[in-house]
Amino acid sequence: ERGAHAGQENLIEIGLLPGSYSVEVSEWGDNAVDAEALLTLVIDAQPAVDPNEPNQTPEAAAPVALNQQVSGLIWPQGDVDFYRIEVDRHGILNLRDKHETLQRHLLIHAADGTKLAEKGVYEKSPLWFELAVTPGVYYIEVREWGNNNASLEPYRVEVRLLPDDGLVEPPQQPGVMRAVRELDSHSWFATTLLPIGDRDLFSVNVPGAGVLRMQSYGPMQRHLQVYDADGKMLGEKGVYENSLLDFSWHVENPQTLFVSMREWGDNSYSLLPYSMSFWFERADEVDYQQRNEQFAQATPLRPGDRVLGSFLPLHDHDVYAIDVDFPGVLTIDSRSRQQTHVRLYDAGERLLQEKGVYENTPLSLSQEVLAGRHYLLISEWVPEITQGEKRVLLAGGQPVGQYLRTAVQDHRTNVMQGASVSACELTTEEMALCRRLGAFLRQHGVEYCGIDLAWPWVIEFNVINPGGLTTLAGLTGTDLTDKILTQILAL
Repeated sequence: ERGAHAGQENLIEIGLLPGSYSVEVSEWGDNAVDAEALLTLVIDAQPAVDPNEPNQTPEAAAPVALNQQVSGLIWPQGDVDFYRIEVDRHGILNLRDKHETLQRHLLIHAADGTKLAEKGVYEKSPLWFELAVTPGVYYIEVREWGNNNASLEPYRVEVRLLPDDGLVEPPQQPGVMRAVRELDSHSWFATTLLPIGDRDLFSVNVPGAGVLRMQSYGPMQRHLQVYDADGKMLGEKGVYENSLLDFSWHVENPQTLFVSMREWGDNSYSLLPYSMSFWFERADEVDYQQRNEQFAQATPLRPGDRVLGSFLPLHDHDVYAIDVDFPGVLTIDSRSRQQTHVRLYDAGERLLQEKGVYENTPLSLSQEVLAGRHYLLISEWVPEITQGEKRVLLAGGQPVGQYLRTAVQDHRTNVMQGASVSACELTTEEMALCRRLGAFLRQHGVEYCGIDLAWPWVIEFNVINPGGLTTLAGLTGTDLTDKILTQILAL
């Protein structure tokens, strides 16, 4: 109802359901008359035509195809509209709408009725929101925000799906890695990480010894992991959004590696793609075809030969066999962009001479030799080893004892090769590194280990038979056996 003063228009607008209604007109107050005044009454009914009605319940929901616009009315007050969509692949469901006169409230429900997301906005404000979805049936609910208004102006909701790359990774079984995408060792591509929890897995064929380089850039945080064919994780790295991810993995022989990329934390996604590139840096020709790291695998050279090599993969060293026909002076010249260590051995594999130089520094080594076979070993030089290396025992992830080993007869710091031993302490930096290594080893099931440390280098991990207990007891007078067992068994 509504009242109006004399000479003023009286207007009522109301939303009604189909049916019969009565209109009553009277003098406002019932205390005046005018027998000659003309009263004009205009009744106009504007139909609320919504072709999707009736769709007030999920059971009566109107079907809507993806990537289309749906139009409807919120009329009368309290009206609710449901729409049914079918999603056939993983992706991001996007809803958009703008309305001038109504506050809108949009909700998305799963097939079982669970509310997955909702958003409300005021009139004249655009409505836009997204939801990561998997294949299945979903319901969109449209209502007036508050259920206290209605409008004959239709809403128009755009329903769009941004699909993921369309590839579903096969389920992984213990001890076996499988990937849908097989890549060459030189590849570049871009793809997306959506919806939340998405993981991209690639198999990469590495043709021989060398280094597989991987780089990625994208708007989301990314977590890269490298696995072998048995599913063992070899290495990983994570970076924040809009940061370059740069990772390398050194391989010693032909093999297939599996590279996994996911959002770092599995708690977000991005509509924008990330880029990924692989390229392979092969080792020198000899290592690429057949490794020459042992005396028995030595590559033959003749006096006067010139060879080009590389220190690839990591920790690579090359052994060459030189046959000398008559006594004389054998001279070896070398130059490299890396620190270089050259060792010369006789036929009995006894060290005759060695020399190390820094990067971009010429190296020259001369040795009087007799006729016969000699071996040349070239590797990257670790000058810190000349100060000795520390054997550190780790138990339960914590360092429990250490001593210093210093080479005496040759470059080797093994006690069995005549190295001297002495008591020592760990620096603050060394202690921190050992604790980090201990935590890492425990993650891989290693509770007791001996590491050889020449700060800042870790030379070796000894996990099969870590020696040093007897040596430590002789240096310190303390048997650490009980302490180590307690440390391990207490975990």
